Amino acid sequence: MQNGERIFVLNNYNQKDNSQPKPKLNNIKFGQNSSRYFSEFCGTSSIHGLKYLKENDRYIIEKIWWIIVVSIATVGAFSLIYKTYMKWTTSPIVVTLAKTETPIWKIPFPAVTICPELKSSPSVFNCTDVYLKYLNNQETTETERENYELFSLICDSKLKFLDRNTTEFFNETQIHHLVKDLLLDLTAESCKWLGMELNCSRELRPLLTLAGLCRTFNMLDFSDMFDEETEDILNTPKDYNKKIREWSLESGYHSSASIDTYPRRTTLPGIKSGFQVDLYVHNDDIDYTCGELQGFTVSLHHPGESPDLVNFFRVPLDQVVIAGVKPNMIKTSTDLSKYAPEVRQCYLPGEKRLDYFQIYTQRNCIMECLHNYILKTCGCITMNMPYEDDTKFCGPAKMDCVDYAHVHFMEEEIQLELDKGTDDDSNYCDCLPPCTSLEFDAEVSQTDWNWRKTYSLRNENAKTPNFDFEKGHFSRLTVFYREMQFLSSERHEVYGHTEFWANCGGLLGLFLGFSFTSAMEILYFLTLRLICNIAKFGTKVWSGAPELLEKQKNSE
Repeated sequence: MQNGERIFVLNNYNQKDNSQPKPKLNNIKFGQNSSRYFSEFCGTSSIHGLKYLKENDRYIIEKIWWIIVVSIATVGAFSLIYKTYMKWTTSPIVVTLAKTETPIWKIPFPAVTICPELKSSPSVFNCTDVYLKYLNNQETTETERENYELFSLICDSKLKFLDRNTTEFFNETQIHHLVKDLLLDLTAESCKWLGMELNCSRELRPLLTLAGLCRTFNMLDFSDMFDEETEDILNTPKDYNKKIREWSLESGYHSSASIDTYPRRTTLPGIKSGFQVDLYVHNDDIDYTCGELQGFTVSLHHPGESPDLVNFFRVPLDQVVIAGVKPNMIKTSTDLSKYAPEVRQCYLPGEKRLDYFQIYTQRNCIMECLHNYILKTCGCITMNMPYEDDTKFCGPAKMDCVDYAHVHFMEEEIQLELDKGTDDDSNYCDCLPPCTSLEFDAEVSQTDWNWRKTYSLRNENAKTPNFDFEKGHFSRLTVFYREMQFLSSERHEVYGHTEFWANCGGLLGLFLGFSFTSAMEILYFLTLRLICNIAKFGTKVWSGAPELLEKQKNSE
């Protein structure tokens, strides 16, 4: 019995033991593997603060503290990275001062355009006399009426008694008559370049502007500036032709170019190394009907562009005016060629071509755009603009339209820029500056000039040309560079790809201690180490955690 009872008890125990459920691997959940795997990553990662999250024997408040710290650092780093990225994408270009100075011999001397305030000699056409005839209701001839209408195109103020409803258009012959027969040409007694005498009549090329017949020094030849189809109303003789020699707007002077080239350049600053001209006006030519002021207006501009008669300074009669020039040059880094013109805010060579001008400058572009706008609005152009054979010139009846076009031209340009990207922007000019631009700022000083004493001595020595000193006025203009070098500006990237990633890395390193190696650690744990763990420990305990491996072993 006892033996039987003992056997029964053993069998009962064995049955009870077999009735308990064995631990199964299915109880090891994905979350447990992930938790152990992340804990292992935190313990080995070089990212600051993560190692404190894996310490199981620490209070929960300590882990919460480090979770908050790491979260704040992560948000701070990525918010600053986002700001850096937005700056990189929205404003990638910046204009800064160049690292080195540029010598003045690397750039051309400015073109000097001089326009007399006098429009005509009374001996040729007496505008005042015709005005008085209208005032006193006297008869005028047809020639006087036509010349009076022609003069309305260049007078500073609108001529009274002018019937603005008569002549709408002038033809090329009439404009040619105004230029060749009526307008008063500038008279220069002496011209000097680098202290040496020049032939004024050859070096000062005639130029037709809205201010009348002007003369310009160091400006490019008509054939170098304008397209072949563009007509020259002045029919400039070849004696004035000054062809470009070893120079371009984008590259400047060729390394093999001599100092004596064209456009002219100088090597030294100061009055003796610039341009000087003595200008003469006879008393009999002075007339106040067409303009209240007497003397000359001077515009300094790039040799390859038309003069801007809005920005000028005056040379009064019987005074010496000295203009010290400071170049204002902007270059562009070659790295910006990958950006669109709208982003870099300038045009590289060949990106924008003009219909009339061979050389692209912002001033030439605006002039051509204004030309097209006046032609579209008024059906004609002003006499200073480039034209083709069948073009009509605006007469007195169109002057109000021309004035309106000048005033509202930029307003419409701004509106078209706002509408850019729509169907209404086809006429938008988009006159951005060239990526290499050159302008000139002048510091002007003037003083009275007792020229009679100087020229009386020259007259005694029989060196004076045929000028009437008793009935005339002289003025002197001197233009020169103030300094031997100047500091140009340069467009370049705010951030290149290298600088952008360096900034990102610096911010991540500052806030989190994150580096390229840290990124490789994350990639390693997400790919190679995970694959190797699965190959080594299987898919059920892919984390390789010792406690889970022990649990798997006990369950088998």
